[in-house]
Amino acid sequence: MTPEQVNSDVRVVIFLNVPDNLINFTNGAPGTQFVVLSGTDEPKAGANLSVIRLRAERQAFMAGVVSVLAAPDWRAAGLLPSDAIPGDQLEAAFKNGGGYVCGTCVPFYAPYLKLPYSVRLTPGTEVAAAPEILTQFQQSYLKLVYVSPELASPELLQPFADANFILVGGQTPPESVRLRWATTISYDWVKGLASMWEALGSSQGGQTVDAPLAFTDINEAYFSPGRQTYARQVLDAVEAGTIAILSP
Repeated sequence: MTPEQVNSDVRVVIFLNVPDNLINFTNGAPGTQFVVLSGTDEPKAGANLSVIRLRAERQAFMAGVVSVLAAPDWRAAGLLPSDAIPGDQLEAAFKNGGGYVCGTCVPFYAPYLKLPYSVRLTPGTEVAAAPEILTQFQQSYLKLVYVSPELASPELLQPFADANFILVGGQTPPESVRLRWATTISYDWVKGLASMWEALGSSQGGQTVDAPLAFTDINEAYFSPGRQTYARQVLDAVEAGTIAILSP
């Protein structure tokens, strides 16, 4: 789509990511309401721009919660991006999520290590690094791996599924690994859009909402109804702001 295509007949435009020329759209069609999904604090909402924020740190925190809940003997690990921002926050949130469930998550059986464990990888290098990481995780008797959306690919997921690891992710899994998939922690951005839809239809912009999280692609063999109930209670508290997910 180009700004020139947005004429006076177009009431609402929804972008699933932030286009580089967003200002050309909003300035060129002041009578149209625009909505963008954004994983950062930019852009700011304006007169005809509303923002649905994708809070990656919340997703990582809940990944930590779900991972230690679903892993036998707490033996969960996360594959997370290596960049400082937002990688440091995602790692802190992931580990805090695990700690929220079990405090100091030390397994009952040896080998002993503090859980959930994490490995940071640069996107684009994860497939080459997978064999070494897989061996490391097997030697530590880890049982579950959370793969962040920045790193997830069928080529990375498949070796862990073949080695009988339980998997958790932030995106719908490929069919080839679904039998080993516990759940997807996804953004329910449509629900966020629904919360602002009436105002958009009345040409009222300037709204900012957080996309709620949802558990989808659930395999109850790993993520049982009882675990789901507990995780949803934690998620409700996270989205209400009563849990400081980045607090040490």
